[in-house]
Amino acid sequence: MTRNRNILFVGSNDLLADAARACLSGAGYNVTLAPTTDDAVAAMAALPPALVIVDTEPGKGELAAPRIMRDAVNNNSIAIVALTRVPDELLARALQTLGISSLIKPITPESLLMMVTEEIDLTMTQSSVDWSAPMAPIDDLALSADLVTLLVFDELAPALDAVYERSSDLELKMATFELSPESVALLDLFDGKRRLREIITQYPKIEKKIVFLATYLLRTKLLTRK
Repeated sequence: MTRNRNILFVGSNDLLADAARACLSGAGYNVTLAPTTDDAVAAMAALPPALVIVDTEPGKGELAAPRIMRDAVNNNSIAIVALTRVPDELLARALQTLGISSLIKPITPESLLMMVTEEIDLTMTQSSVDWSAPMAPIDDLALSADLVTLLVFDELAPALDAVYERSSDLELKMATFELSPESVALLDLFDGKRRLREIITQYPKIEKKIVFLATYLLRTKLLTRK
């Protein structure tokens, strides 16, 4: 399946919009800016995006713009991410009801790129599945909690309160192979500055992926503990 790399950013904060466009354009995405939801709906009709990013502000009507965009999409073929404050119970429940993901502000280029990659990959996976065909449990590649526990069990599990950095061998491999910006961003999490617990707390949606990657890199000595 061809990867749709068109992204629509909705919001009137010019500084944030320009920063998001610079970050995502540098990773190979085509970014369209729309200051209002009317502009966004028109832009979406002209060039269907893979993902819509909607900036929000706390207060009355906080989710008005994301709700309008969800209604305009009218299906799950286009992912929607709202840039929000730290969600309280009410906001979290509203986001879940609308089927909208949240990225907490202030955002970083790293967190934005990771969220965009995960959301587009998830949408592509869901749209490519033939739901009418019988599916064995393993076909959805779900990483259940018990499987994670088994594969990173006991002494093989990376310590959450430790700081890890890439080995010189991994640095050489990264310089040799032409990795995608998304893969580089994932490996850049192990920068030798943050504890593993801090990393997975920042990216809870991909916690299992980070833990599996850390486990593998440690076993192959491509990651070292500081």
